[in-house]
Amino acid sequence: MQAAEVRRAVERPTSDPTAYDLYLRAVPLWASHENERTILALGLLERAVARDPHYGPALGLAALCHQLLAASDWKATQKHIVA
Repeated sequence: MQAAEVRRAVERPTSDPTAYDLYLRAVPLWASHENERTILALGLLERAVARDPHYGPALGLAALCHQLLAASDWKATQKHIVA
């Protein structure tokens, strides 16, 4: 049951077009696996989640950004610069 809940949350679309746009802009930044671009992606995702706190894909990708930063021993302490 928990796996089904997780899957449902991840697949949950947002009704907020701005949150969706922010998420789409963050995806290629995260996929680059570059420090500065990952931090930019995280800033966009934080804005998306602020607009829709239950937006599963944005929450999940933000977690992946944090994981990438932690695994690479990068510091995400600087202010997020939005692309």
